[in-house]
Amino acid sequence: MRPDPTTNRIWEYCLGEAVRAYGITVVGDCVMSNHYHTVIFDRHGNYPEFLAYLHGLFARCMNAWRGRRDHFWDARQTSVVMLADEGALIRELVYTFTNPVTALLVDEIGSWPGVNGLARLMSGRERRVKRPRKFFRRGREEALPEETVLRREVPADAIPDRERFLARLQRAVDRRLGELAAYRARAGLRCLGRRAVRETSWRQAEEEKPHTKRDRNGISPRVATRDVERRKEALRRMGAFRRRYADALVAWFDGEECVFPEGTYWLARYARAPLEGPRPRRWRLVRDRDG
Repeated sequence: MRPDPTTNRIWEYCLGEAVRAYGITVVGDCVMSNHYHTVIFDRHGNYPEFLAYLHGLFARCMNAWRGRRDHFWDARQTSVVMLADEGALIRELVYTFTNPVTALLVDEIGSWPGVNGLARLMSGRERRVKRPRKFFRRGREEALPEETVLRREVPADAIPDRERFLARLQRAVDRRLGELAAYRARAGLRCLGRRAVRETSWRQAEEEKPHTKRDRNGISPRVATRDVERRKEALRRMGAFRRRYADALVAWFDGEECVFPEGTYWLARYARAPLEGPRPRRWRLVRDRDG
């Protein structure tokens, strides 16, 4: 995903279409050369299908653009972390937006030649993106629109005071950039630079590091917050959900009466399993993955 104008356009078009299809709000995003970070607000509980659609569409577009075949993404499960409070949201947005600077690729966010949603989030301006040409050849034009609209926005139903939130975010971003600049000065480090990033071959892969036992057994966080009590409560709810789900699944396979806890996704969505609470809202289905 080495940044260039076509790669950036493909990402923003695919993200805009996935957002439109599944009712997701994008707060911020940043696309690096071999991974991406996106902070979203999912009010309808559709993020599994949203990710499947986004990843599939983007992978097919990029393979067509690069003239390659086979798998595009890593086989590991996508890391999805629940941000339990506003502080966690601020920290993850700062981490997302400053990722190119932290990686010593550029010395300021605006110099990153790839997609970075900070400026659009701050200004509130939407991004209109034309449909990429390479993948969407004849016969596919009617399936997706000629142009899509991508907005990075603060969800009003989660953060009522947008201006206060954005001011707090800007201060946190500036503070982090100052810390990174001071670190580079102390360590005598220089950034690779915008031009060098763009001149890097997209075929160049990061050197594979040998996996250690610690890597294999590493922690994949599910909740982000510095409030200990809030974290304990979130983990307690997750644990209770998993226990109730496991009990209901055993009963389901045994042909006994059961009710799955609210939050059950796949069985409720595709197998019509009995569910406690409302079912996931039905949005547009993902098309066949080869097409």
